[in-house]
Amino acid sequence: MRGYTEHNMLRHYATALRKFPFSRLSPSMQLRIFEDELVEPPVFELLYDGPQDFDRMLDEAKHHQAPNYGYELEAQWDLWQWVNREWQLAPARVSLFCFGPAFDALNRDHLEVDFGSEGHFLPQAAGTGNSLPMVQSNIRSLLKFVQDLDGSLNAERRQLWSESGDNFAARLESALALTSS
Repeated sequence: MRGYTEHNMLRHYATALRKFPFSRLSPSMQLRIFEDELVEPPVFELLYDGPQDFDRMLDEAKHHQAPNYGYELEAQWDLWQWVNREWQLAPARVSLFCFGPAFDALNRDHLEVDFGSEGHFLPQAAGTGNSLPMVQSNIRSLLKFVQDLDGSLNAERRQLWSESGDNFAARLESALALTSS
């Protein structure tokens, strides 16, 4: 983020959280606050019932604001998933992070979102019905959130990566080309 400081980091985080499409099927969320790095036990952890507790959750984060703190909100969002041999809209785990300027973040990013398994965004193998429309819907949800963030935050850069370390955008493009041929 351009102009990112200890004093405005939670304001940026709140902006991102307010844009996120939290699950209506499983609205609970858990805030964890870490000191120095994510491998340490959290210095604060609390479960919230859902978006109605959003302001209370942000107040807790403000009470624990420091340049060496990292914040993780673990929640759910509703995505199409292959469950019990059919496609269903179901909650999928997501983690939204904010890292203070002195926090030991892996990529030195200020804000980060772990959207969960890349399988939610890649066309599935045979045996899962026609996965393309559901995967496209999941991708549209991801892109809508990213567009909403772009319109609200002054991001210096964006990066889309996967747990494999490969360029996820290239993998997605390749997978979609295979399904349409």
